[in-house]
Amino acid sequence: MSAFEIEIEPAVRESAQSYDPDLIYKLDFQTIEAVFQQEFSLFYSFSGRRFGYYPSSIITIINDVHLEWTNIVSRKSHEIKICGYTVLLMDMEHDIASVFVPSLDDRKEVGMGLDAGLLERKFRSKLNDLYGLIKSEAPLAN
Repeated sequence: MSAFEIEIEPAVRESAQSYDPDLIYKLDFQTIEAVFQQEFSLFYSFSGRRFGYYPSSIITIINDVHLEWTNIVSRKSHEIKICGYTVLLMDMEHDIASVFVPSLDDRKEVGMGLDAGLLERKFRSKLNDLYGLIKSEAPLAN
């Protein structure tokens, strides 16, 4: 199994409180964007190899993490996106995930034999941390 981590820069502290993962549908985006004007970077690391895209708003980061969590929960193969751009491909077979760099010639493996349940928990935890960050600075929902 390949080691996998979700990284956000600047770092987001671990939240002690638990939030509904679908809280994203109730967020007050306008207020949150006004409070969090700083940009954040999202990276996925597989055995030390990092993949990311340009820095973006906290709302975009939350959306990316929520989308990936939702895709993993569905246990379907999908494109892994950051800021709307495909950065990796994930093949799912039952509860085992394999991750590849998209390529026209040959898909290069970056993560093989990943436990989908573990990935689901990691994305859920990071989403929870992001909600905790927002709650510390702005109202969470409309």
